[in-house]
Amino acid sequence: MVLVVGADARHPPCNLSGPLPGGKEIVFTVVETTMESYDDAKIVVQSLETGKRKTLIEGGTCPRYSPTGHLLYARAGNLFAVPFDRKRWEVTGPPVAVVEGLLMSRNTGAAYYTLSETGTLAYVPGLAEGGERQLLWVNRQGKETPLPLPQRSYLYPHLSPDGKQLALEIEGPSHDFYLYDFDRGVLTKLTLDGLSHAPVWSPDGKRIGLSLLEARGDDHVVDAGGPERCRRAPAGYQRLAERSFLVPGRKLHCLHRYVPGNRR
Repeated sequence: MVLVVGADARHPPCNLSGPLPGGKEIVFTVVETTMESYDDAKIVVQSLETGKRKTLIEGGTCPRYSPTGHLLYARAGNLFAVPFDRKRWEVTGPPVAVVEGLLMSRNTGAAYYTLSETGTLAYVPGLAEGGERQLLWVNRQGKETPLPLPQRSYLYPHLSPDGKQLALEIEGPSHDFYLYDFDRGVLTKLTLDGLSHAPVWSPDGKRIGLSLLEARGDDHVVDAGGPERCRRAPAGYQRLAERSFLVPGRKLHCLHRYVPGNRR
């Protein structure tokens, strides 16, 4: 099943959604690129026949409908329930905490609970994980020196060819690239699309290769000089494994899977 939710939002994986009785409507999570956490996401109901949609809850993820007439959702490490009129698509009362201490991720929106057709609840106790990490230098003797940056959900740190900058991804509802300048001690946002993934430097240090999440892993290139729109790699191919640049850095070399119907 594919839901088109508009250019300003993305539909997360299907485990963040659930059908309503009868199978004609679905409740799901919508996250916008400006949101810092799935605690800020929206719970939305949509008709599978007409495409009509309505926001039910501001701030929550991973909704499930209960046969008791409630809508369950996760937020900030807790599981909440609200009374829900599914015929009128209306929340009819305030939220009540059903479980305090639910394992979930603020970065992916996943909440570890499920609900049977009879209303039996199963869940994993825990906290809301944000995936905060500390960036470290480690020398050959194993000595660790932390970089002067706050803990965040850093991914794929990649040193520039001259060793003066670090390209990295910060994970969350939005994925963007940042450049850290070691001499100035400044972290600068490089992409603005909220979908950038897995950076790799060109040998000349002027470009960075990446994948866009909404493009199903298609390869793109962005200049390392500052924020701008990414340029898509040739059509007809999708990234299958690691990427690297061909010297002198003008072409992005990838292991690809050919998509039938495209002749390149």
